[in-house]
Amino acid sequence: MQLERIRSDFVANVSHELRTPLTAIQGYAETLLSMDSSEQTQHFAAIIYRHSCSLARMLEDLLVLARLEGQGGALELCPTECAATLDEAGSLCQTRLQERKLRLEGHLEKLPPVLADDRLLTLVFRNLLENACRYAEEETAIRVTGRVEGDDVVIRVVDDGVLIPADDLPRIFERFYQVERHRGQNSTGLGLAICKHVIERHGGRIWAESPAEDGSTAIIFTLRRADAPRTPVQE
Repeated sequence: MQLERIRSDFVANVSHELRTPLTAIQGYAETLLSMDSSEQTQHFAAIIYRHSCSLARMLEDLLVLARLEGQGGALELCPTECAATLDEAGSLCQTRLQERKLRLEGHLEKLPPVLADDRLLTLVFRNLLENACRYAEEETAIRVTGRVEGDDVVIRVVDDGVLIPADDLPRIFERFYQVERHRGQNSTGLGLAICKHVIERHGGRIWAESPAEDGSTAIIFTLRRADAPRTPVQE
């Protein structure tokens, strides 16, 4: 446990230290892109900016994961509308959706509220949508559906992209693990690990089905209904 804390602190500290020089690199790259310079200069500046943005996202994901792992005790959960958090996540993913001409089809309006931290639930939806954007076939739909199952709400995020190989399924929620369904797709390999950590901190479960019953790839997670009877642990 002590070694794990040391590792987590090291990741958080290094990530903080790298943010300042990386922000400078991004800023100078943006400046070069805005200047009236040669085509070759613009090309190199665009490469620098694109890769610095990828590194910045990786650092942000590492910091989020370090904060989640470093937080002790229970989260402060309150009744949260899944449809509203999905809408917020969808707005944050609009650029990625438009780049690949994808449609987001959300069907969560009739679900009862769940017990959740709305900021963290939005983060889960955002990471799952970005993951689906990475692998879905262009001009298809990413479908988000939900159902009530006992005291839980079960959410499915589905895409029709290439299936996850069976050998990879048990490992996709590990940090830095990447499934090469499509080579060349930018990913930090941390998004699903963050989702797993958040959902488990909420007392839920998360897993993948590929293929699901309809032949698609589905990431599924559970959250407790806000109107469900409280357990002794929750109290």
